Amino acid sequence: MIAQETLAIRDLAGAVASGMTFGRLMARGVDVDRLILRETDVQPLEAALQKTRAIGDLRWGATICRRLVRLTGSPAHCLDLARSLVWAMDFHGADEALRQTVEADFTANVRTVVDCQIALGLRDEPRARQAIEALSRAGGEVAPWQARLIAALMSWGKQAEARHAFEAAIAAHGMTDFAIASAIFDAADPVAAVAALYSIAVNSKIDSCN
Repeated sequence: MIAQETLAIRDLAGAVASGMTFGRLMARGVDVDRLILRETDVQPLEAALQKTRAIGDLRWGATICRRLVRLTGSPAHCLDLARSLVWAMDFHGADEALRQTVEADFTANVRTVVDCQIALGLRDEPRARQAIEALSRAGGEVAPWQARLIAALMSWGKQAEARHAFEAAIAAHGMTDFAIASAIFDAADPVAAVAALYSIAVNSKIDSCN
C-alpha cells in the first residue's frame, strides 16, 4: 500500500480552501486541531465553522467555537458554542456556554430555543416549560417544542405529566396532530406516539441550529 503524500497546508484558511473535509486532511497528515488552536484571525475560523456545519461535521465544530469564544468573547460566538455542544449532546457544556449570554443579546427567540434544547437534554422539565412559555409570550412557534417536551416526558417515564401536557397542547391548538398522537398514546402504543410527536417537530422545521 502506497502512503499518501502529506499536504503542505500551513494555516486554517488553507485547510478551508482545500476542498477537503477536515477528516481527510488529518488522514493526509494535516494537524487541523493545531491549525484551529493557533489561529488568531476570526474570519478563517468562522469560515471553518461554516464548512463543518455544511457537512454536519461535529468533530471540530466545538473546537472552532471554543477558539472563537476565547478570541472574542462575543455573545454570538458563545451561542454558537452552546449550539455545537447541543449537537454533540454535551448538555452541561452547552449550559455553561449559554450562561455567558442573555436574551437581549439576540433577535427573536434564538437564545430561548437553545435554552429549551438544553433543558430537554438535561431532563429539566420546569426549565423546558419556562422556555416554552417564554417562546409563547414572544409570539414564537411553540407547538414543536410542546411535542418534544411530551415525547421527553414519555421517555422519562412521566406518563401522568405527558397526559396533562397532551391536554394542554390540544386545548391550545385544537384537534390537530396532537389529538392524533394523544389517541395513540391512549391506545398504549408509546413508540408510535413518540413518532407522531416527532413528526410534529420535524414538520415545523424547528432544528434551526445553523
